[in-house]
Amino acid sequence: MLQHVERGTQFTNDFGDIDEPFYIALETMLGYAVDPLFESPNAEALYEQFHNRFKKLESAASGIGWGYGDSVSEVVGDYAPVRLHLTRAVVFGAHFIFSITCKLPTA
Repeated sequence: MLQHVERGTQFTNDFGDIDEPFYIALETMLGYAVDPLFESPNAEALYEQFHNRFKKLESAASGIGWGYGDSVSEVVGDYAPVRLHLTRAVVFGAHFIFSITCKLPTA
């Protein structure tokens, strides 16, 4: 999936701007590729494995219209490590709340 987004981005850089539905499709595919990474128990290690590809994709997408470059930057750019930690905090927080709720005495 990530390769699909990389190739679509390169296609635009090679042949020129395309239309909004094309970029929406690439953004959607990027979400399919990246979201499971952030939800994985090994998210930090996985992020490190893909970090170079993410930076190259972000660089290649910068300047592409229809908000595509900005969207890619939000998903895999500087915000990605913050998202990684927020996702893990939410999962931990939900687990913590669930644990507390399960241990409450019943009347």
